[in-house]
Amino acid sequence: MEDQTSQGNFKKEETPPKMLFAIPMEWQNYLSSLFLIIVFPLAPIFIVDYMIINEFQDISAQSLTITAAIYFITIGFSSNNKLTLLFGILGCFAFAVIYGRIEPENLKIKHTVETITELEKVELQQILLEEIQSKNDDNRSTKLAGILCILFISIVHGIERYNRHVLLKEPFFQIL
Repeated sequence: MEDQTSQGNFKKEETPPKMLFAIPMEWQNYLSSLFLIIVFPLAPIFIVDYMIINEFQDISAQSLTITAAIYFITIGFSSNNKLTLLFGILGCFAFAVIYGRIEPENLKIKHTVETITELEKVELQQILLEEIQSKNDDNRSTKLAGILCILFISIVHGIERYNRHVLLKEPFFQIL
């Protein structure tokens, strides 16, 4: 069996042809892991929720919190660091609880408006507007917390992946 190097089918004594541009294998592993583990799992929330359903409007708090919960557990289990795994499990649990506590948008308000008379609608208009504003403020803080936590665990995991693939030269795909 012939000895193969990372630059093709050349024996160690032979000099491979000079390549114009080649990304080192450790950087290929690192960038592949960043895309497939950190960026790609977030694609559904941006493609489906942001672009298609809401027609370039705000991402809903429900979508963001359930995505954060799934993202945290995914990152936790793809990590070799026990602290990142623990943080992933706790973050998943926290965002799952938050997701369960968020009322679907306009559900309570729509039901209230449908069950009252015209005179009551005029009297309750101010109360409903205040409720909507309060709900929007709560959703903004939930969304901000979700985005910041996703960014934090992504950065932590990106650093871990840098150490694993660039510094320790661990392959990302074992089959390639």
